[in-house]
Amino acid sequence: MLRIYSASRWMFATLMLATADGAAQQPPANTSAKHPFSAKDWSTLRSARATAVARDGLILYHVGFGGEKGLSHSEWWTISAKGTNPAKLELSKDFSPFGFSADGSSLYGKWKLNKLQQLAGFPLIDHKAASVPSTLVLLPHGIQSTVASPDGKHFAIVADPRPFDSLEDVRHVIEAGQSSLYVVNTDGTGGQWWCSDLKSIANEFAWNADGTSIAVLSQLPHIGYHRVSTAIDVCSVHNAARDRCS
Repeated sequence: MLRIYSASRWMFATLMLATADGAAQQPPANTSAKHPFSAKDWSTLRSARATAVARDGLILYHVGFGGEKGLSHSEWWTISAKGTNPAKLELSKDFSPFGFSADGSSLYGKWKLNKLQQLAGFPLIDHKAASVPSTLVLLPHGIQSTVASPDGKHFAIVADPRPFDSLEDVRHVIEAGQSSLYVVNTDGTGGQWWCSDLKSIANEFAWNADGTSIAVLSQLPHIGYHRVSTAIDVCSVHNAARDRCS
């Protein structure tokens, strides 16, 4: 009995191994054939980056991906801080949000108007932005970047302070551009230039926690200078304290 049992067990194990080996040689069902990674595959890859966080923890993020032809595609989404309830936003293709308003009911960012990027705020209802902005700040050359103050009362904007040139389309001057600091209330009123003597502010600045002053980084332009120099300035509505670094 022992020999019969042992032989039967050995045959069973052999049969199972043979079956498993045969199954391993069979291609898996319902799988697509692999192909070399191509430029087409690369162009359609998706990338995501977080842009802003609302006070209630809602995260705004941007998704970019390409296609077989044409320009890249952009989508704006929100998701909770726990990683749940992702939702795609319906925004104008000419609007690129930077962040949320203090109460989280609106988005502010760049809005293309007359070929210039201006600061605009759009109310957001059921993941859809209004067709008309509730806040609009118009500057002669548009804006480069903007950051809201921690208290949600002001926008700091880096922009070209020079007046509009009516002959800009026909007259071309090779010179370094200008960028200064413009601060405006979040409702679009009370705008003025802070540290108006600064003309080469980089798109790197940070508000003080109380929202009364802002630190900005300036650097000499590449055109017209033979040395490298940077400066950090703390600007407010009344004065500027400079800490120069070379």
